[in-house]
Order: sequence, then structure tokens, then C-alpha cells
Amino acid sequence: MRKNVTRSTGISANYDRVFDFLADVNNMPRWTVFAKKVWPEAETFKAETPQGEAEVWIKHARELGEIDFYWKIGDVEDFAESRLKKSNGQITYEFTIQEPPNAPEGTIDQLSKVVDEELSMLKDIAENELT
Repeated sequence: MRKNVTRSTGISANYDRVFDFLADVNNMPRWTVFAKKVWPEAETFKAETPQGEAEVWIKHARELGEIDFYWKIGDVEDFAESRLKKSNGQITYEFTIQEPPNAPEGTIDQLSKVVDEELSMLKDIAENELT
């Protein structure tokens, strides 16, 4: 069974602007370690990642706060779920990622650190540019 990890951060910014930022695949290189570069190709997007070139896409539902990230590298397709929630004027962003199939021991710990770094970058962008 694949392990997963959920991390979250509080964000003081405009909910709709943060949602729109996250739902735009073109913004991934600004706040993720995964996508170093993104470009459109045919009906989808490609990304330069640490694991090589990937096909990437995002599915989202504003009314539910859902922003889910999908990618395919070679024959392996995977995803990460995220939720943007607002309560009492505060936004909370939750991001859940799973270990890749057949991952070596300790991979989830490494992924946790990466997600923490990404959430820190997102928080900085949101609070400085998306208020």
C-alpha cells in the first residue's frame, strides 16, 4: 500500500486570487519543485521535472475548493490532491501526495520536505502578490 502525506499552511490573501493562481498550470514553476518549466503542447501541457519530461494537467472545482494535479511520466500516471479552504477570513491550503509506485523506503519523508518547501513558496507568493 502506498503511503501518503498531507501538509497545510495558513495564507492571508484573497481566496479567489489564490485559487486562480493554483488552478493555472503555468504557475507551477513559480511554487513547485516538481515543475521546473511548463509549456503547452497539443491539448495539454508538458513540464520539465526532476524525473524527466511529464505531461501535466489540473482539475479543479472552485465551489469545493478542489485543485488536483495530475502528471504522466512515461507509462506512469499519478496525482496529488489539494484543497483550498476559507474560514473566519483565513485561508488554509492542504496538499496531499502519495509515494510513487514501488518507491524505496524513506521516499515519503523526502516528499514531505519538498511539500513543506513548496507550501512556503506558495505562502510567500500569495501573501505578497495575491492579497
